[in-house]
Amino acid sequence: MKDFWLPKVFSKTILFLLFATGLALFLYLLGNYQDFIDVSQRFLVTVLEYTSLLSAIFCLYFFIAKLYEIIFRKGRGYISVILSLIGCAVTAFIYLGTKFLFAFTYPY
Repeated sequence: MKDFWLPKVFSKTILFLLFATGLALFLYLLGNYQDFIDVSQRFLVTVLEYTSLLSAIFCLYFFIAKLYEIIFRKGRGYISVILSLIGCAVTAFIYLGTKFLFAFTYPY
């Protein structure tokens, strides 16, 4: 039986987006410590918002594709299903945190 290719594409995309989210979060925290200008901080928060949202969406798609593979193709990967749900929750939490940060820090 041929392998289902969609979870592999999603997993590589999720990995890239998680690294981009981590980098944006690191740069934002570093910018707070070193007093970056307001425009740079806003840009980093916007990048963090979009990468975390995309990562959460792709984690959800990965979860659905992996469930399809497990149920209909009798595949394995129960741990990856659990990790995708954890990743989706973490990135959704980061997304909600950036929305909260935007609402109270940059009200305009």
